[in-house]
Order: sequence, then C-alpha cells, then structure tokens
Amino acid sequence: SALGGALCGLGFSFVAGFNVPFLGMMPSLLSLIVIFGLLSPEATILLMFILPIKAKYLSYGTIIITFLTFLAKANPHGAYHLGGILFGYLYFRGLGKYFDFRLIRLKYSEWQLKRKKSRFTVIDGGKAEKDEDTPTYH
Repeated sequence: SALGGALCGLGFSFVAGFNVPFLGMMPSLLSLIVIFGLLSPEATILLMFILPIKAKYLSYGTIIITFLTFLAKANPHGAYHLGGILFGYLYFRGLGKYFDFRLIRLKYSEWQLKRKKSRFTVIDGGKAEKDEDTPTYH
C-alpha cells in the first residue's frame, strides 16, 4: 500500500504542480486501520485510551478525515494517503493474488531452470546424428 500511495501521490503532484517529496509509512498504517475495521467491525478500540469506539467507525472516520484532508488542497499528502488506503483495500479484497511476490519468484525460477536446461544437449542412444558445437554432458 505504500507503493500505491507513492504512485497516487506522484500522479497528483504532477497534475497539481506540487514539488513535495512523498515518503513514509502513513499510507500503510491507514490501510491497516481500514482493513482491521473490515475484518472485525464490532471490535472495541479505546481511542486515546479513554473513549471506546467500534473498529468500523474508526475506519470510516479515517477515510473521511483523509478525504477531507485531500479536498483541503493545502496538504498534497492527502492523495498519498488515499492511494495507500485504496491499494491496501484492493489488496485485501483479493487483488493481492496478482501481486503475489512468491508466485512471481516461482515463475522467475521456472524460467531460469528452463533456460538452463535449454543449454544441454540430450543424446538418445549415446551418439548424435551430427556433431554440434554445443557442450555435451553424459
């Protein structure tokens, strides 16, 4: 979600003409708050260790305050935070299977193995019909 926030923040800064660097963990933390509200909406959280509030209301409040910050236009980080929340939500809802780094690494390993196997010459019967310049291993 930090990468999604950075992409949204950079896109907004190009459109709006801001030259503010975007860096930090805030989009990831905001997306975790929203996802926690989706996973267990009836959980009670003590806000500032005093005020009990349900997780779903904290999620909604986080989204509303972030959106109002984005609309204020005085702070360009609103797009950065909204992008992080959006990408975290999309990842949570199942679009994360398209960005699964274990699967990408597995596909890359399969490609490397296929590429390495293509360098070998397999000789049936012990002798090739024509001698090639590729190395032969027995």
